[in-house]
Amino acid sequence: MDHSFSYNYSQLLQLHFNNAWSVLYDSRENWKGRSGNSTFPFGTRYFALASYNSISRYIPIRINEKIKSIMGRFIQFTKVFILLVTTCNPVFGVCRDSFSNVDKQHISKIREEASLILISEAQTWLGVVEITGNNDHPRISESMKLCGLSGNRGYPWCASSQAKIHFDANIPAPHSARVTDWFKQNVVWKQEWGDKFFTVQPGMVGAIYYQRLKRYGHIVLIVGQDNNNYYTLEGNTNSAGSREGQGFYRKIRSKECIAAIADYCITDQLFLVHYNLLLQRYK
Repeated sequence: MDHSFSYNYSQLLQLHFNNAWSVLYDSRENWKGRSGNSTFPFGTRYFALASYNSISRYIPIRINEKIKSIMGRFIQFTKVFILLVTTCNPVFGVCRDSFSNVDKQHISKIREEASLILISEAQTWLGVVEITGNNDHPRISESMKLCGLSGNRGYPWCASSQAKIHFDANIPAPHSARVTDWFKQNVVWKQEWGDKFFTVQPGMVGAIYYQRLKRYGHIVLIVGQDNNNYYTLEGNTNSAGSREGQGFYRKIRSKECIAAIADYCITDQLFLVHYNLLLQRYK
């Protein structure tokens, strides 16, 4: 029996909402201290952000796939429900506390926590190597099935591995084995936009463009950087950095070879709030 999941559903829910209410109480005290007003607005950003990601921290990295799938759907429902309830007036249906006013530090904290989980999940792929050199391995097959493809056809798997990593980390992202699909949304930079007006963060994904393909042909998970390079975790590569390799490895990629960057560690309204000014600057 797998004992890796140590909480039952009721315990998990209790932990989630205890955490959310704890942050709400702390935020209420901070509100009183700053404003001198004991009335804490119902449509508060604090409770929304506290609840938004608090379940994820109680989900272990290695967890039964069925439970993961169920809890993943539940988390998404909870996010939407809490965002609606805590940011809108329930009587008049008018938003009282716009997300445009959300404290960026709270969003950054949510993003940081998500990226840590994501990178931890990616590290479990280190050591995955094709069995016969034909894109074949049980974990590769699982990632292909997640993307709606047969698991034994030998498809390139750099993007499908990232899809499985994001899925197992409970981070919404494309269930696609096609690299280009990853850079149609949540994009924070493309090479043709010019200079980067932001700091590239761990947990972002980068695309490598291939002139002969005339498209993005390889995807990497960025985990660090120095002045000239990104440190990455990536699949279907090798020691030479090929997009047709045989394993999942740590790599060092020149910043110049990364043609686009997307961020799935925050999504939907939080993404728009966090990157709104940046994306306007690129227009």
